[in-house]
Parts: sequence; C-alpha cells; structure tokens
Amino acid sequence: AFLDLYHSLFPEIREWHEEIKYKLDQHAELRNLFGFPRLFTSYRGTKEDLKEALAYIPQSTVGTITNQAIVSLQRTIEMDGCDWDILNNKHDSFLIQVPDGEVDEAVRVGNLAMNQEMTTPRGEVFRMKSGCEIGKNWGHYDKETNPEGLK
Repeated sequence: AFLDLYHSLFPEIREWHEEIKYKLDQHAELRNLFGFPRLFTSYRGTKEDLKEALAYIPQSTVGTITNQAIVSLQRTIEMDGCDWDILNNKHDSFLIQVPDGEVDEAVRVGNLAMNQEMTTPRGEVFRMKSGCEIGKNWGHYDKETNPEGLK
C-alpha cells in the first residue's frame, strides 16, 4: 500500500524504472549524468540485477561530483597558495583541514565545488545541494564528550 501511494504521488519513478529496464535490455549499458558508462555484462533481469542497475546512475553521479570537487579544491589550494589539506574523499563527502581564519572561505569554495549544475536526460537543469560540518576533530559533536566535534 505504501509503495502504491508513493508511486501514485511520483509516477515518474516507475517511468524511470521502465526506461532503465529498456536500456539494459537493448544495450546492457547505463551512463551517469556526466556521461560515464557502465556495461552490465551479466545482467539477467533479476530483481537484484535491476536494483543494482537502478542505483548506478545516482550513486555514480554523486561519486563523480565528489571526485571533481576534490580536483577543484586541489587546484584552488595550489593556485591560491592555500594552507589547506584534503584529508579524505568518502564517495559523497570530503574532509579538509584549514586554518581557523579561513573556514568561511573553505566552506564557500567547497560548496561551489560540490553544488554543480547538472542536466537530467529529460533536459531538466538542477543543482544538487550539499551540507557542511565544521569542527576541530573528525568525531561528531557532543556537548559532553566531544564539544569540538563536527557540527
């Protein structure tokens, strides 16, 4: 009942699923929003195969966004002589270390790098939003146990 209600509110999701099935049946290839391909050589049309295929486009697109953001950040670091260090790339996020006085600038540059404009296969232009956490260590903020953690 939940899925029927959900799909009645968003019929384009089922349409997209059918489009993905068709592409796989015809060519066994999908491309993310940056055009990077993946060939599904062992696709047999099972629920598991389809689930993996449906996840490819959004997950690969997000991973590509993060990788491109890291490259953009590194260029900024090198060109502007920033005393910033990229510490981690975690598929859909990154971690950088910056001096206290440069946090606002790093947030601005990081958001610009992550919030790229993209176009769907249907021609819809959008910008995926991102968030930012700031702290003195990698742990999550806790008032009692980690007051300098990420928040």
